[in-house]
Amino acid sequence: MIANAGIVTFGSVLQVDPNAFQSIMDVNVVGVFHAVRAGLPSVLERRGYVLIVSSMAAYAAAPGMAPYNTAKAAVEHFANALRLEVGSRGVAVGSAHMAWVDTPMLRNSMSDLSAFRELVQRLPGQLGKITSVQECGAIFVEGIENVPAASTAHAG
Repeated sequence: MIANAGIVTFGSVLQVDPNAFQSIMDVNVVGVFHAVRAGLPSVLERRGYVLIVSSMAAYAAAPGMAPYNTAKAAVEHFANALRLEVGSRGVAVGSAHMAWVDTPMLRNSMSDLSAFRELVQRLPGQLGKITSVQECGAIFVEGIENVPAASTAHAG
């Protein structure tokens, strides 16, 4: 299963409306939790795979994006905890950390915020590359197809 959710707001910590911060947590973190929780019984039964979509923002915070950065770091840690919980039951858990995917969210952000657009355009190499949704999907499929079968190790 793939669990993905993402909305964003921009502004300094002092500028962001607390309700907007809460909405981002509700969608980006709680939404992923509910998706995984709903699908997990089937994944456990099949000894399957869960891919949780985070973001490079989990590792490299950007100014003016504290709510999004926080949410994606939380999703990364959720994946880490889930991996520890279900790995011994034959379920593999991965997390994806894309940079810039050509979605309406990215296009709107770049058109509305010139400083954000300039930031993305100035990033070197792959960090500044905008990936199409199709290419991102193909990368996900390739990664999922190449996940080794989960193995169970029992102590003594």
